[in-house]
Amino acid sequence: MNATSLSRFTGVTVPIDSPDCDAATGDPRSLANRRNILAAARALLRDEGYRTFSMEAVANLSGVTRRTVYNLFPDRDALYRASRAELLREFEPLLSREVRPCGKLGADLEAFARNALAALATDAHRELLGSVRRDAGMAWLTGFYHERVEQPLCRALEEVLMRYPGGDDAAARAAHATGSIALLRAAVTEGTVNGRSASMTLGANEFAWIVMARLGASDRDALPNRPAIEPAPDAKAAPADPERRPMIRRGAVTITFDPVDVRWNGIRVPLSPLEGQLFALVARRGRVPWAEIDSVLDARHARTNTREVLLFRLRRKFADIGAGDPLETVRGWGLRFRVEPDARGSRTLWIGVSEAEDALG
Repeated sequence: MNATSLSRFTGVTVPIDSPDCDAATGDPRSLANRRNILAAARALLRDEGYRTFSMEAVANLSGVTRRTVYNLFPDRDALYRASRAELLREFEPLLSREVRPCGKLGADLEAFARNALAALATDAHRELLGSVRRDAGMAWLTGFYHERVEQPLCRALEEVLMRYPGGDDAAARAAHATGSIALLRAAVTEGTVNGRSASMTLGANEFAWIVMARLGASDRDALPNRPAIEPAPDAKAAPADPERRPMIRRGAVTITFDPVDVRWNGIRVPLSPLEGQLFALVARRGRVPWAEIDSVLDARHARTNTREVLLFRLRRKFADIGAGDPLETVRGWGLRFRVEPDARGSRTLWIGVSEAEDALG
């Protein structure tokens, strides 16, 4: 960790775990106390922000007196800053890995994503990002995170994009890099630190596919290890009431409800409950704005900035059974349902037909 560059953010002028930080006293116990205090501060700040953070709570948890805490850190602001710097120290070395070119954009993007995820998926990063979100009013913390985490990743991704056609447009390259880093960050922080939603975890190969789709790259099929989308655990569960269920049919797509079950030309599409809910909304309404889609995600406690990952996986599940893309993106507005004709060439809309009646017809 570069102690000099960190000092303007944290007030720490030497690495916080360096024996030199207690060289003036020569007391190993002072260094041990410092480490225990920082560990206690970290534990408390996993679940609370600066407003409720107290030196007394740190002293109680670390097993030292308040006077000892104040001897090592002049106030709670200094302790808060030092504890956030300690988090960065744990994962920052992983941010600087160079991606060696292999001649294919997809493979280079995969390599970049593996390196980035190694850093962003650490508990230390999740805890630091949690502080940035909870204490958004602290300008120094936002700047600290942007300069030490986001900017290095953006620069590394821009270097990858520069190697390939279209990468000479600096403004477009920077915009792609910024959006892609936000996608990675959102994917690894979905849910809690130790129990995040598995359905939102983004793999390196998926990241490469999404970025190449954004770029309009034509060689996506050349990507190694085409990402496989696993069915949701309950995707093949039997309907709760197979006798009579609300139903919508639009062309080749049939949707039954309670619970949502989606089929394309009779083939079940293995959507997760959230994917099924979003798809049913778009299919039923025909077109839905982003604001309404985001409200559905928010109601299901999913981060709205993981929307792109969810839609990518939904589309891939249709593609994996031979269907066309059922969703059309209307730029700046939302999604439109794309009606694909069924095996008989029909695009007819049926609403309210029960599953039992449909089987008889």
